[in-house]
Amino acid sequence: MDAVVGAASEVAEEWDEVPSGPEWRQDIRRLRNVLAPPAPPAPPAPPAPPQ
Repeated sequence: MDAVVGAASEVAEEWDEVPSGPEWRQDIRRLRNVLAPPAPPAPPAPPAPPQ
């Protein structure tokens, strides 16, 4: 997918020239999140034991 939306991509360049280009980019972001969801945030560290 990086090759399709990268800076050197002719596909992305073509989509940038049409009115629905922003929707296409949003769809690509949604697809990426489905295929490789972002990692959930790490849980907070437990409190330090009293000294």
